[in-house]
Amino acid sequence: KVDKNPFIYIKQFLEIPERLKTHKTFIVKAQIFKIVGKLSFHNEQWILKCTLVDGSGSLDVNMESQLLSEIIGLTPEKMMNIKKRISSEPQLKNMVRDVSKFYKFFYLSLNKFNELFYMIVSEFG
Repeated sequence: KVDKNPFIYIKQFLEIPERLKTHKTFIVKAQIFKIVGKLSFHNEQWILKCTLVDGSGSLDVNMESQLLSEIIGLTPEKMMNIKKRISSEPQLKNMVRDVSKFYKFFYLSLNKFNELFYMIVSEFG
């Protein structure tokens, strides 16, 4: 099935002047090559930086917090709430451990993915 949304290659995205990227959304068809940082959350957002590749180049991006919430199964707000309650409710430690295990699985599995992903790259300067 061919997607009707147009996409650009990473090389094309990198050649666009910064002033033309502000407040615009670009779609690249790319593969997640590697995770660059650790999964964390800040300001009620998941943060995970990864490198995308598509054959024309590579690009470090932050994965969308909403996508990470869907993958992990928890929003950052729920995770913050769990961490606050963990000392009084020890059974919540298992939930945090499960997120940690999932992250490790996701990290180790990336090298085995051969699938291409459509990633939306937004620039807000």
